[in-house]
Amino acid sequence: MEKEYESIKEKLKKLLALAERGVQGEAENARRLLEKLCNEYGISIDELLDENQVKYYFFDVGRNKTQVDLFSQCYYKVANASRMSYKQVSRSRIAVEMTAIQYAELVSLFEWHKANFNKDLEDMKHNILIAYCRKHHLYSDIASDDSRELTVEEKERLVKILFMQESLNDNQYHKLLEQGGTQ
Repeated sequence: MEKEYESIKEKLKKLLALAERGVQGEAENARRLLEKLCNEYGISIDELLDENQVKYYFFDVGRNKTQVDLFSQCYYKVANASRMSYKQVSRSRIAVEMTAIQYAELVSLFEWHKANFNKDLEDMKHNILIAYCRKHHLYSDIASDDSRELTVEEKERLVKILFMQESLNDNQYHKLLEQGGTQ
């Protein structure tokens, strides 16, 4: 997930142009790669060539509202739209009307962002737990004897945790009974 998302639409268009205008071996290789990508996304080269052909394509967007919202944002980017019209196929599956190239682009974009978002979310879950415990002093008073130098990654993570800690609420826990009181 380290590398930046690469537009499948641009890749398909370049391969298509190379397959149509390239020299023999170059054109054959481009056509083979194009067919492989089309098979991967479940579209035909004919559908790809006809940019005016619109049909319904199916997407598993899940039931999680955050995933559905992420899908919507990816759709808006690919379709260059501010609204999305779709048919609900099941609780987690929808059908969206678009061109084949938009479909391939949306599948690629959504899958990349879903994986990238989930990675960030897991990192943030771990960081927010540490930030919360620091904010509310939920740690031992015994000092650690770890005096090693922090790595660059550890320092960056610590800065994220400190910013996160500052954004948390200031609610305080109050003991119900004081220790050492009379009964």
